[in-house]
Amino acid sequence: MKYVFVILGIGIVGFYGYTKFQQQAASQKAAGEAPPLPPPVIELPPPTVLDEEQLERVKAATGDADPQVRWEALQLLSTSQDPRAEEIMLTMLHRDQDSGIRRNIINLLATRKGPQITEHLAAMIKDMEPEVRLAALDALGKVGDPAAAPAISEAMRDIDERVRLAALRVLKAMQEKRNQDVNEKRKQQEAAMRQHEEMLRQQAEQQKK
Repeated sequence: MKYVFVILGIGIVGFYGYTKFQQQAASQKAAGEAPPLPPPVIELPPPTVLDEEQLERVKAATGDADPQVRWEALQLLSTSQDPRAEEIMLTMLHRDQDSGIRRNIINLLATRKGPQITEHLAAMIKDMEPEVRLAALDALGKVGDPAAAPAISEAMRDIDERVRLAALRVLKAMQEKRNQDVNEKRKQQEAAMRQHEEMLRQQAEQQKK
């Protein structure tokens, strides 16, 4: 008889819990609440619309006799995520006979960073065309790598006064950026020191109590 009452009690508790759950679900539904949905599955398209054969044709077009064709082919390569695109770009930077293409490549490289980019841009300061040299200095200013400072300072001896002036301005901008970075670093160190001193003061006060 004792076990009958126990089983009956368990049944009553279970029924009460189930009823409570149903009431909560009904109230959520009435309030417009819904269970969270799983995140949608996002399928990304492939990174390039070109297959290997088509990419090879684009690479071959970078050697076309028409400068505009060469430049369009190079731009397409740069957006195709082909691993050889940057290598082809750097080769054309030094070998292409069209100064406009060399300037365009320099402008593309100005959006990138790294020791190799700095090295190639610095080499273009010695280009035969003053417009290319000016583009190289402008790009180096945007990249902001202090490693290019020696090459930029050499441009202050250039026969073109525009190049000399551009070199001075780029060096000035680099120095100002370095001063700003140093000042910011100093402020961070001073703030950290003040925080450390405050922690030491608080610890000392707690030890006195």
